[in-house]
Amino acid sequence: MKPEGGSALWTPAFPYRPLARVSLWLSVVVVAVLFGWGAWQRRWIADDGLIVLRTVRNLLAGNGPVFNAGERVESNTSTLWTYLVYFGGLVGGPVRLEYVALTLALTLSVAGMVMVMLGAGRLYAPSLRGRRALLLPAGALVYVAIPPARDFATSGLENGLVMAWLGLLWWLMVVWSQAPRTGRGGRRSPRRWRSSPV
Repeated sequence: MKPEGGSALWTPAFPYRPLARVSLWLSVVVVAVLFGWGAWQRRWIADDGLIVLRTVRNLLAGNGPVFNAGERVESNTSTLWTYLVYFGGLVGGPVRLEYVALTLALTLSVAGMVMVMLGAGRLYAPSLRGRRALLLPAGALVYVAIPPARDFATSGLENGLVMAWLGLLWWLMVVWSQAPRTGRGGRRSPRRWRSSPV
């Protein structure tokens, strides 16, 4: 038994049939691997990414988030990205910061793509109730096929962070939109228990 509408963020409010579920997860894995492999083949760090790394090196040396020690000059546009690379540098220890930034950017880019696909699959779930369907990632494949998408997945900039953030927001928005609600104020209605076919 589980509550109507799904019991958690991870459980779709409208369960998939087995074919739809398998095709969704297979699509997610295939596109994530293709995107990660394609981005790795085109890996690089932009000039601005090297500016971030210089700021991170100053942070690691105890000089603060500055471009040159002793100068209070703001040199980065993304504070969160700078500190993510900084913490990655702390955890990575002797690993070169270029590889820390590359790994973080690639991981976040692929995670964002996965969340986008899971959100899209969840969005279509209500229209698939009781029907067999294949969920194929046409939109994700178009994005992955564009060279700049693969280029900027590892540019040393905050593109991967932005992609992960957008993917998370999209997935959460779809989850929120499918939550059971009453007429006024958007408050959740009491959950009714029912048998789950899945």
